[in-house]
Amino acid sequence: MEVEFGSGKVDGVFSRDDVRFGPLFIKNQEFGEIIKEEGEIFKKIKFEGSFSLTIGILGLSFPSLSNLNHKPIFDNIISQNLLSKNYFSFYLADQNEESQSQIIFGEPSHKFYKGSITWHKVSEESYWQVQMKDIRINDQNLNLCPLDGCKLVIDTGTSIITGPEEDLSVVLDKIELNSCQDLSNLPNVAFKIDDVYYELNPKEYLIFAKVGDRTLCKKAFMPLNIPEPRGPLWVLGDIFLRKYFVVFDRDNKRIGIALRNKNFQE
Repeated sequence: MEVEFGSGKVDGVFSRDDVRFGPLFIKNQEFGEIIKEEGEIFKKIKFEGSFSLTIGILGLSFPSLSNLNHKPIFDNIISQNLLSKNYFSFYLADQNEESQSQIIFGEPSHKFYKGSITWHKVSEESYWQVQMKDIRINDQNLNLCPLDGCKLVIDTGTSIITGPEEDLSVVLDKIELNSCQDLSNLPNVAFKIDDVYYELNPKEYLIFAKVGDRTLCKKAFMPLNIPEPRGPLWVLGDIFLRKYFVVFDRDNKRIGIALRNKNFQE
């Protein structure tokens, strides 16, 4: 096994075993065991060590995205008929919340979100990808997307929001960050999927850090130029999923989005 990431590379071997996730028991699941790591990311984050510190990667995109020709775990869940609805979803909590982050397999409880779920059709079965119509800054549409839309991916493996460098610079030029204490001059940013605008306010699209007595902040955006045919595309990462509860539906090839219900009671 040899896999190359944007931030490193791993070599290893494939193994097979039974896997348990909560009440789910998945038989004969193939998985990669990493033997060699290359890249700065592996020096900063411990991917091995004591059991409590062991970190792995669980791929949940469509199987066509993998070039390893092995059956991903959720496809085994589907083929073994372990769920009544082949959904998975993520509840990403902030550090100061009582509720904890979790992944949910199957149809999610309404306790995780407010209102109803709005569904959007997957435009390409590789990443969890939809068509974005536009980006709006306060009440101004930026007209960044062609008539058939921009490619937009919702991804838990990305911490922030990324986009093509040229188009992202148009967005960032509208966000003049002068002070981390006074955000009153900063606009809201909204992403239009179908006819729905999903909005983030300044506190939601900024990253804050405490250094001594000072509070520092920066915009949670990064340019990322992905070449054709997969790109160019925008990625909404964990910054977006901390506000919105997102459901991934393999049965109907669609993504559901609702406002996340913070601090719900079990």
